[in-house]
Amino acid sequence: MASLGRRGGVLFLSRRLNDLTSSHRSTQTARRDKSAYGFGQQWTGALSRGADGLFVEEAPELKPDEIQQFGLRQEMVPLLGLEGDERVIDASAGWGHSVVVVQQNGSTKTKLKVCGRPHDFQTLLRLRRLPDVVQNFCIQHTMNDTLSPSIFQSIASYLVGENEVTQNEEAYRQYSNMPTLLELRLPFGECPALSGDCVPKRATDQNDESTDAGPLHRTFHNTIATSAGLTAVISNTGSLYTFGLNHRGQCGTGEFGPNVWRPTQVRGLGSIRSILDHGAPSDNLFKDFQKQQHPIVSVALGLQHGIALDSAGQVFCWGKGERGQLGLGRRFASEDNDAASQDVEEEPNQNRTFEYALKVAHFYDPTKSATKNDTYAPVLSEEDSRIRLVAAGMNFCFAVTESNLPYIWGKSILPNPNYSQDGLNVRTSPVQDSTYPRFVPGLPPGLRVEKVACGSHHAAMLLEDGSIFCVGVATDKPVPMWGEAVEILQPGLIEMERLVSFTAGFDRTTAVYQTEDGRRQVIESQLWSTEEMRLQSAVRPSFMDWVETERAEEKVHSVHRGWLHSIVVTE
Repeated sequence: MASLGRRGGVLFLSRRLNDLTSSHRSTQTARRDKSAYGFGQQWTGALSRGADGLFVEEAPELKPDEIQQFGLRQEMVPLLGLEGDERVIDASAGWGHSVVVVQQNGSTKTKLKVCGRPHDFQTLLRLRRLPDVVQNFCIQHTMNDTLSPSIFQSIASYLVGENEVTQNEEAYRQYSNMPTLLELRLPFGECPALSGDCVPKRATDQNDESTDAGPLHRTFHNTIATSAGLTAVISNTGSLYTFGLNHRGQCGTGEFGPNVWRPTQVRGLGSIRSILDHGAPSDNLFKDFQKQQHPIVSVALGLQHGIALDSAGQVFCWGKGERGQLGLGRRFASEDNDAASQDVEEEPNQNRTFEYALKVAHFYDPTKSATKNDTYAPVLSEEDSRIRLVAAGMNFCFAVTESNLPYIWGKSILPNPNYSQDGLNVRTSPVQDSTYPRFVPGLPPGLRVEKVACGSHHAAMLLEDGSIFCVGVATDKPVPMWGEAVEILQPGLIEMERLVSFTAGFDRTTAVYQTEDGRRQVIESQLWSTEEMRLQSAVRPSFMDWVETERAEEKVHSVHRGWLHSIVVTE
């Protein structure tokens, strides 16, 4: 019996996976050739179909009734702009743009390629609301490759909220609207790092006394990330670069401004002790610290903030922080002990926006209780608070410590203890912001969290037994489910030694694995409001029918869901 699932920019025909019994982690001895395909709306340019492709829909998202009643399948199209024998190694789908890392056969050098609108957010929202005829007019005449805009270009710019000054910027004309993949080079001749590759040693790794323990991470994890007009990439040296919108300091480059047009290094990536020891004297040591204490191994982006993890297990955040997205606060003892003093002031930095990175340090210990004399809750030891995994949702961050404790912080993710279900407190929200890393209970004891991934409003954890647990907002109705993790996929389908990839985008979580007979399978799960729905939430996306028919020699490697489009990498 087929079941249908829909949300966001991608629609799926899904099959219950009662007949699927195993899964796969790729044990690559050699990197396989990979391709990239996409489906969804093309007017953003994020499917890299060229200028003419902006005005047609070659692989639109299908409505559930179209698939069910007419037997249609979800089509996909290849991304154009790959040169010669370039192969796609990794990808990420943002709100209106896509980023891929490519490599030529026989070469170890990687390239970063981008298509769509990597510097747009408000413009995307305006364009989507316009009638098709007006939208096409604006898209056609905002692809400005001349210095002086015509009258039509000026009209189109006005309609989508751009201005003549912005249009005349050479960088804007070059990078704001790319209908086909375009290479963006990193500074100093560096190349994008690849997940699984070894992390290089830096001089600070060998001689830095600010961290006593050795490197926690010796390989790269997630090396590219995209969001709403924002991109981050880790280089092969472990340097972190960003580009895109920067009104809220979301690029973390040490400055506020409309845009960062080219990849620029994030500042402040070091502990207080390291920056005091190695930073140049200035009015703001963190803002001017550009050396990086350790290589960055993983990065994730929210709507207007970012999170990064270095090889020593330190985690850093930057960008918009008015709702706790940066995790710079501390848990008060009064939250653990009613007898503790509640006459304390909030820390000055916990709800601020920062244009440079700051270390997240206050992971409280859920196994210890505060005394009546404590102002703040006890925190984990330096060793136990080393971070192993990080991810980011639209307005929150997620991290798992080396001691296997999951934490979350940000906007509207903390259950409100003063809220009741009797309807008498209609002005009270069931959730509130958490400015500090809050421990997430609910996981079965003794099981290690192997992977984490976040959609827009949920965080998913893949455990060592193949089960998936979630916190977030339910897909079927806006029910906050942040209090404790709930199971959305039972163990038994995924054998962790055959796992290929684990990703999340907007409302769903995707696991790709390989069966014992070599077949590639894809499972998608969502956070539903009832246990009955969650236990039957494992589905097979409809694009798999297209892959198995049109690209039978290829296997799905990873799935990346954006706002209005999706990218599927095959090998």
